[in-house]
Amino acid sequence: MKNKIIYVKKGQEQQFMSIKDYMIEQQSNKDVKIIETEIPFQKDYFLSDLSLSFRGEDEDKAYTFNERLRTNIRRGNSVIFKVDEQNNPVDYYWGRRGIMKFFDLQREYIDYNLHEIQELTQFGNKNASLHKELYSIIFKEAQESFTAGDSVSIYKLVKANGENAQVSYFKPLNSWVISSKNVALLARQRSDIDLYTADRFGFARLIAQVWFNILEKIQKEQGNDKVEALKQDLQEQTMVGEYCGNQDYQHLVKYENIDILFYAIVNHKSNDPCIPPLQAYEVFNKYNLTTVKLIDEGSYNTSESFNNKLKQVYDFVASSDIEGEQEGSVLYFVKKSKQIPQQERTLSVSKLKTLEYRIFRKLREKLKNYINRKDQRLRSKFEEETKQLCVNNPPAHPLNFYFQIGKLSFDFVDQYLGQAGIVADQYISFLSVIIYCLENNQKPNPTHFQKENMKKLLEVPWSNYSSFQAKNNEEKIEIESINDQKLKQVLNTNQRNLFVIIPISIPGMGKSTFVKYFSEIVKQNNDEIFVISSDNIRRDLMDNLKKNKPFLKEDQLFSQTGKQAGKEFSRSLSDCVSKKPLQTKAQNVFVFLDKNYPPNAIDKAVQEILENKPANMNLQICSMMTSETEPNKYKIGSNIGFPFSLNFFFNCANRVQTRAEHPTLTNKSGKSMDVMVMFFNLFRNTSLSEHSLQASGIDIILKFPFIKDDSSRQYPQDIVDRFEDIILQTIPGNTCSNQGLVQSFADRVKNLNLQFENTPIEEIKLRAQETYKECINQVNQKGGQLEQVQEIKQNNENHKQQVPIDQIEEAKQSDVILENHQYKQTNTLTARINNKRKAAVKFNPPRKPIYLGIFADDESLVQKTQKQYVKQNLLSLFNKYKDDIIKNNHDELLNKVFKYPQSHHITTYFVKQAEGIYYENFEEGLNIPIEVLAMAYVPNKIICGVCLPDPNMIDIENKIPHMTLFIDEWPAKFSNNVLQALFTDKDAPLAKELQNGSLLDLNKEIIGKYRLPVQEQNGLHDIYFIKPSNHIMKFDATTKAWFGNGPQQNNKKQYYKKK
Repeated sequence: MKNKIIYVKKGQEQQFMSIKDYMIEQQSNKDVKIIETEIPFQKDYFLSDLSLSFRGEDEDKAYTFNERLRTNIRRGNSVIFKVDEQNNPVDYYWGRRGIMKFFDLQREYIDYNLHEIQELTQFGNKNASLHKELYSIIFKEAQESFTAGDSVSIYKLVKANGENAQVSYFKPLNSWVISSKNVALLARQRSDIDLYTADRFGFARLIAQVWFNILEKIQKEQGNDKVEALKQDLQEQTMVGEYCGNQDYQHLVKYENIDILFYAIVNHKSNDPCIPPLQAYEVFNKYNLTTVKLIDEGSYNTSESFNNKLKQVYDFVASSDIEGEQEGSVLYFVKKSKQIPQQERTLSVSKLKTLEYRIFRKLREKLKNYINRKDQRLRSKFEEETKQLCVNNPPAHPLNFYFQIGKLSFDFVDQYLGQAGIVADQYISFLSVIIYCLENNQKPNPTHFQKENMKKLLEVPWSNYSSFQAKNNEEKIEIESINDQKLKQVLNTNQRNLFVIIPISIPGMGKSTFVKYFSEIVKQNNDEIFVISSDNIRRDLMDNLKKNKPFLKEDQLFSQTGKQAGKEFSRSLSDCVSKKPLQTKAQNVFVFLDKNYPPNAIDKAVQEILENKPANMNLQICSMMTSETEPNKYKIGSNIGFPFSLNFFFNCANRVQTRAEHPTLTNKSGKSMDVMVMFFNLFRNTSLSEHSLQASGIDIILKFPFIKDDSSRQYPQDIVDRFEDIILQTIPGNTCSNQGLVQSFADRVKNLNLQFENTPIEEIKLRAQETYKECINQVNQKGGQLEQVQEIKQNNENHKQQVPIDQIEEAKQSDVILENHQYKQTNTLTARINNKRKAAVKFNPPRKPIYLGIFADDESLVQKTQKQYVKQNLLSLFNKYKDDIIKNNHDELLNKVFKYPQSHHITTYFVKQAEGIYYENFEEGLNIPIEVLAMAYVPNKIICGVCLPDPNMIDIENKIPHMTLFIDEWPAKFSNNVLQALFTDKDAPLAKELQNGSLLDLNKEIIGKYRLPVQEQNGLHDIYFIKPSNHIMKFDATTKAWFGNGPQQNNKKQYYKKK
């Protein structure tokens, strides 16, 4: 295996190639950048540094989707070669090899392993393909090890925050190979460093200086023999570490000294990410090298125990501060063979970041943008995005601590723009001053940054600046989410419907043919349709550009109009959705977006549609895709799957290649095939399941037989192999890097002269009519026409009032929220009204609302938080009662059982009469913090939470304020009935807890199972109740009046009159 590199090829075992062949391959790879350097002290030797030509997110995507690149182009690659007298390479050697690119471990991946979520598409359509690839990279080999009966150990290493540093030894020249991530140099002694004068060697020179300091220390303390032994250890291995402590090159963690903190060793002949950590640390300790902290988190024989430990580690790291856990941690999964326990190998490496590190990095990013363009919205964006980061785990300090740091930082940039360069150049110094000023109630100014002051600050840990205490320990999460602003409105009988159809498609699917006949059906029914064609917009722009630049070819016109075409399509969408429906009197208006939407574009499309929703129309966002869709219908290997068949791709590709004309895609050979593969690859590892589409904001899912499904059709194996090779060499979102392969594939397909049976026109017309009916029927079923009514029984009245069913369920849906515990409860929950302040004005809206309530400010946040809250409580109930139905409900939550209610609110008063304290004292726009203290659960029926809003802020009619968390067989109104059975009905089992205030004792746990009658339901029902100790769910909410079409948004002033 001397001078060989291992690589993995599809369908084969590990293969070996010479370093020479490796270099030849990389020289022809446009994704790889190679820079050669002549060794200044040995002119017949050269060093080649290899790295990816991508940066940022594009680099991450390349490493994620291309296993060959991930294996062979590591985070550090240098080849040394010797040349003969004719300057031809004759010998090749590895100079150094870095660790493989590793990725963030997401909490959702652990939840998936523990079956707390059921499918990877739980992450949503956006980036679903990316998630599946990353999940496989991190966990595949560990899961295979458990299946084989092997154990897997977890090692947690602190992730140092500096510049990547690598050191190896090259025996032929008796030289150290010293490098940053992408640039290496060879040096025999310290004086050789000065021979590398080019700017690109800047960090490598700094690292080399520190390395020779380390060597001198080893020689002084342990003798020259130790240095020679180190050379032997590093002949075929590279030590990897982090260059830290240089205040001129700061990141986000303070270090006392300039040093290299080592953490890994890579064997040049191995395909593994690195050698096992304990073996590496034996080498580091042997020479007294500085290392990052290593913790052995244990060895595990089962996937469940392994992932439960991962969850514990994840939560600990996320909530730690930078001083304790620095940037975060790196996890190494190491297999111990069952047959040979001494045989260990590193399976994968992944990283966890502390929330504090991510918050400070986000602040730096926003400050840099703010310096360049002074956009005041960046202030609020920092807070909003920080809240989103902290939805699942709390950071080390209260959110208000970070927000105040942000405010001081933005204020400093506003006042001293000339000094703002320190944000980019010395961010740690900047943060240190800001935190010091916050802790000591000072305003930062340029004097704080004087050298003598900075020296004092940087010597002191942040935690010693003072003991900061946030004034408001109740952290408020308010994230504006476009998707969840869209309340499922209760419509009146004359409200019109707007259907916006998003085709989830690839070119050649047949959507333009469909919309032609669908438009005829719509107009035959006296309805209206508007079509926005992406191709026609692009063609117009290309024609205009051609007038100004007649020398441009068609491909150049196409490529130079891409960005402008996207903007023009968005503008057309905005105008069409917001204005066109108001220009017609049709009851049903359709907008068809004639554009190919891959899964990762759905969220943005939904957001644009919602932002432009016209008033007083019932908006229904529809997706349209081929009816042959199913998860992993076509698979390449074990890790790549597509929701379409191979036959579907060839059918669509054949249409593109053979159609008579098209506004933009006129090249009938390699170019159009390249575009086809690019679009098809965007559906990689996506399931397009009903759940994932609904999570993206889709209301109606339409399926249409765009092609005749013939999944059993066989294609020549050479065609299939070429197609799969193209997919494997193509990063989703990009065209293939091997254009020669694409052209040969296109030519081969053309020569086959493939024939396909098209769907007859009469069938297309019939199916278009069925699609139209499906849209209308679905909105009617959801209550769009509101033909059904239900009687509402009034307390102490014989009066009956007819209200639509959806309104009743909405009105009875008491999504209650908790009080903030800043007040003292008197005797009972109902006594809270006695403490209520008298309003100075009387609530007097222009028309009578259906009910008054406290509505969650952010539906999206509440959904995420409540899911975790409910799942934890269900696990506690299962552990106590061992009822299989609880486990089933826990595992299938939001999949096969239970869904979110229409909105999250507490009903404060169901309006029977427009009078009384609950009505007259009501005030809109009050911000009220809510906490869910306890949960009632009826299997397969309903789940609701008990809440206690502050009685000093609002009057609530209901004896047990509550919030419906999930509904299934029972509608939301039954939350009230379930809680009455527990607390207030005759022989209610928890009446005592209601009266004595036990529900308010955060330290007290209440858990029980009761078989009780529930009003309006026959028989007895199992009701589980749990009030966990010191575990509450919090969110912000605002008082609003419900008028039947969403909380009222009119000017508040007209609602009130003086008493």
